[in-house]
Amino acid sequence: MDADDAPEGIATRPTPDCLDDSLLNTLVQGGLDDAAKQRAFEHLAACSNCDARLHRIEAASSGTSHFATPLPKPSASAESFVKKQRERSYPYLGAAADGHPNDLGTFAGGLYRVLEWIDSGGTSDVFKAYDTKMESLVALKVLREPKDAKSPRKRGKKQSSARSHFEQEARSGFKLRAGNERLVGVIGSDTNHKPPYLVMDYVEGESLSTRIREAGENGLPADEAKQIIWEVAKGLALVHDQGWVHQDIKPQNIKLPAEGPPKIIDVGLAFEAGGS
Repeated sequence: MDADDAPEGIATRPTPDCLDDSLLNTLVQGGLDDAAKQRAFEHLAACSNCDARLHRIEAASSGTSHFATPLPKPSASAESFVKKQRERSYPYLGAAADGHPNDLGTFAGGLYRVLEWIDSGGTSDVFKAYDTKMESLVALKVLREPKDAKSPRKRGKKQSSARSHFEQEARSGFKLRAGNERLVGVIGSDTNHKPPYLVMDYVEGESLSTRIREAGENGLPADEAKQIIWEVAKGLALVHDQGWVHQDIKPQNIKLPAEGPPKIIDVGLAFEAGGS
């Protein structure tokens, strides 16, 4: 992009605030939480240099990227670029509901207003959504059709495996939620819908990984760290008392809401250990 062609507010040369390659690689691999992604996207919207580097990194990691489709190039303005970053080709979404032009779209015949993208993993996309029937905010997880399989047979096999895993997550997430305020479980699902989806409690707040990164070299204050560990341990104890193992505890999977205890998220790898 030439300087004369850049939209107002779009940088065309490196600045001290530019994102390093390590962070861009983490973004491509889906390792940043939603707050960190938002900050990265806001910078990318104003920096064509970082955007170009991001595209090179994504191209170099083809086959391992966690993005549904390649990220779009900057458009006429930073605002529209950020919007396209969030949208990134979700063909299963319907048009935005009347009176809500800023929504990403609708889902399940208009049952859910999809407000914004939160995260994308290897097989699914997660959105902040509004349940029009229950009149409440939820997290909506949608199983995505695999795009990297080279043949219909391999694509079908991969989809079958992903669907089986998705159904297991729906069962475990529903069971584990009962009586455990420290775990974000599944409150609804439709695995027969095309595409299948899960509905989870929506938790507003940053992740523990973001809090640790923002704390810098000195780390979290000892009292805060001990309190988080204690609360997460109590949540895991309830999971274990039910005979389950979470299997994926890490700072990225701990949410820190403004009020109440930390929340354990993502039970996709949880398995029932028979009470052992």
